[in-house]
Formats: sequence, C-alpha cells, structure tokens
Amino acid sequence: MTRYIVHCCTGFVGSDAYMPLEMPDNHTEAELSAACWEMALDHAQFFGYEEYPDDFDDEVDEDANYSDGIDGHAELYDPAKHDMLRAGGGSFEGDF
Repeated sequence: MTRYIVHCCTGFVGSDAYMPLEMPDNHTEAELSAACWEMALDHAQFFGYEEYPDDFDDEVDEDANYSDGIDGHAELYDPAKHDMLRAGGGSFEGDF
C-alpha cells in the first residue's frame, strides 16, 4: 500500500485540511485523482459548500453555498514533513 497525505481545500481561508489516504501499490493516477477529489468534496460539504453544478445558470439553489475552489491533491507521506500539519498534533502514522 502507498501512503499519501491529501491537502483538501474548500476555496475559503481557514478551512483547509490534511488527511491520510492509503492506495494499493498498483493504483493509477486517475484513481488517485478521483480519491483526492472525493475527499476534498466531502471536506467542503462538511463546511456546507457544494461544487457548482455543470448547468449552474439553469439550476441555481438559492440556499446553497457554492465554491469554485474545492480541490484535493496528494503527496507521498513523509512523517518529517506532514506530521506537523495534523490537526490536534501528533502523527498521521496511526491513521493509516
């Protein structure tokens, strides 16, 4: 298994997060990208943000909070670099 840290962004200051992700060693770049996107979208929805619908002009929900800054990207896990980013401190090692 390959260990990653995913940086999840909502597009708004103060709501970024770093989360662990473990993928099979034979994963593709597309699978990694899809997993990062799902994690970022889940994180944004936790804060009440949704991605813009494809047909935004026709399908506006007045009660929704949309963000065009939802993004997630992965880096190979490096304890020396990433453990200081864990909310609450400590190591990501036990989260995999």
